[in-house]
Amino acid sequence: ACYGSKISRIKFNGLATAKPSAAISMYNLSTDPNGNSFNLIDQCWFGQFEGFDGPGANQLACGVLFEGDNVNDDQSTIRGCHFEALDTGVQYSNTQNVINKIEDCYFQSCGTNVNTAASIALDHTFMELATVQDLSISNGAVVTCTNFSAEGSAQLAVLRGGSQLYVRTGYWQVSNTL
Repeated sequence: ACYGSKISRIKFNGLATAKPSAAISMYNLSTDPNGNSFNLIDQCWFGQFEGFDGPGANQLACGVLFEGDNVNDDQSTIRGCHFEALDTGVQYSNTQNVINKIEDCYFQSCGTNVNTAASIALDHTFMELATVQDLSISNGAVVTCTNFSAEGSAQLAVLRGGSQLYVRTGYWQVSNTL
């Protein structure tokens, strides 16, 4: 588990024919007394760099993956990051991934931009061209978006199991391919 770590200013890309499961896996173990908490992922680039890497298949299954045992996995921030051409941008696999925040991030051409089973906050985040959906929310999670914008994606959100989505300021522009 990671406690109080900072990952900053790194570009992560993979190989489309042998995709890594995640660029960053925050794997949590119930035997760790602190769990994954108070971590910061800051100004990182996940996936293709448009105009440099060229178009192609998704290079990573997931940009940032919170996974492992469902206990003490909270209070981390993803800030100022770019997620491009991934199967999933960010995934919170468990309900105990709470009090996490995604802020000032850009998601482009991912399958699903954010997939969460936990309540999270998104602030000043822009998403576009998701081929599946911008947000997949399950297990009663509450996702609160402030200054949130999305354009040209196949679907804004899928909510399952009593989940809730709140959007305060922002917009969703429907794609003309729907």
